[in-house]
Amino acid sequence: MAKKKKKKGIDSIDDFFADMRDTKHGELGDSFKHYTEKTDSKVLNALAVQNIQPGVDNFYSTFTAELDAIQGLSDDTYIKSKHKKKVRKAAIKALEAFFEKTRPGVVEAVKGIKSTKEKYKRLVREYNQHVGADPQNGEGIDQIIDNYVGNKAKTMAELKMDLYQRKANHVIGSIKSLKSQAYNHFLGTYHDLELADHVKERAKKKKYKIVDEARFMDMAGPQYANLYNALKTGDFGEGGMKAYHLKQKKEKKGK
Repeated sequence: MAKKKKKKGIDSIDDFFADMRDTKHGELGDSFKHYTEKTDSKVLNALAVQNIQPGVDNFYSTFTAELDAIQGLSDDTYIKSKHKKKVRKAAIKALEAFFEKTRPGVVEAVKGIKSTKEKYKRLVREYNQHVGADPQNGEGIDQIIDNYVGNKAKTMAELKMDLYQRKANHVIGSIKSLKSQAYNHFLGTYHDLELADHVKERAKKKKYKIVDEARFMDMAGPQYANLYNALKTGDFGEGGMKAYHLKQKKEKKGK
């Protein structure tokens, strides 16, 4: 008897995306099913603790070590503007350490970029995207670092502490980013009303009644994806089923 092919594990963000690309999803029902499977909390939590968290730790430990190795810098003084290029080189090594753990393909892709400025720019863009850091809100890793370079009011130790305190947010942001990209891949091409109709029928089969049809049909696409999963697990989150404009149907007496 032929042995079953063992399913490849999700050991990195590269694996996560490869697994999505390899998954066929012709029907809307299949798309909902695959989205739910790929973004299951057990899958994402395992990826977070085994891959993303260590990657963020690698970034932090590498960056702080590289900063300490720059002659003329110390924890109790500010980072002078003349050290900007060296600080960016330190950040490049730290970003590569992050991607070596989480997305080796990124490290391979930037190997041919010789310019420090351009390599830094590219790696920063990838990192910000993967951890959900919004540059428009000043959350970009480059913006955080630049805020301490040439700033006499801030020390290098404060930069290290700032980055340390953001580690958990970057892990959580990375998971949110993966969920968002999975949504776009499996469900993003459907109109919100198509998603609404599909989930509405599923809710009825599960014995839920729509309290406010207009508000139910006016939800955003990702909310229907969340509701699909809630109907499967029974966990509607903090807002409960009311957040989705639903209520449980009462069984008629005598039945």
